Amino acid sequence: MVGRNFFKKFLVVGEKQILQELETFFNIGIKADIEITQMLSNFGSGTDRNYEKVREMEKGADEISNNLHMEITHGAISSTLMGTLSELVEKCDTIIDASYFIVREIRRYNHAASASRNLLPEWVRDSYSVFARMIEKHTESLNILLEMLKSGNLDQMRETRKLIEMKEEEVDEMKDDLIDSLYRENENITYLTFIHLMEMVHKIDDLLDYCEDISDLLLNIANSISA
Repeated sequence: MVGRNFFKKFLVVGEKQILQELETFFNIGIKADIEITQMLSNFGSGTDRNYEKVREMEKGADEISNNLHMEITHGAISSTLMGTLSELVEKCDTIIDASYFIVREIRRYNHAASASRNLLPEWVRDSYSVFARMIEKHTESLNILLEMLKSGNLDQMRETRKLIEMKEEEVDEMKDDLIDSLYRENENITYLTFIHLMEMVHKIDDLLDYCEDISDLLLNIANSISA
């Protein structure tokens, strides 16, 4: 539940309910990160079970998103916050969509690798290790977003938002270093593997970008209702 903060003090019931539901998105995202990490660390030993779990999470998140959009357009929502809340819900749902894309991509590559030993060089496993560290930063960012929802004052929210920015910058560095290494190894990388790893690194980086966008939207709401 949202704690004693700007949102609880100033928002009407419909708006409070929407922000409370955002916690569900973040918790789903954290659970999806666990499945992604397991897929990355257990690559080659079966990924279908993790994939199915995240697929169900994505379906649940879509249902929550549709319900919230209905509440925003038909509920007790201030017209000044309607657009921001709608964008906020969309960004939260996009995180789960991206997580589903990632597990689907890992599963596809795993199936391809099962039919070809050429797709399993050691540096591919090294890339997956980098992805796991990036996902860890994403989980930390989701927990920070939960803190923002429960923050007691605007200054604290601003400081908390800076932590997400730092996580995003750290992941950006990991992404750039990995892309550099992929280009250096281009003669030793199959086309399929190169495309797979590039898709993965960009999509995981997107997760952190979405968290930063969400933190900005939460801060905008807090600024607008405390003005």
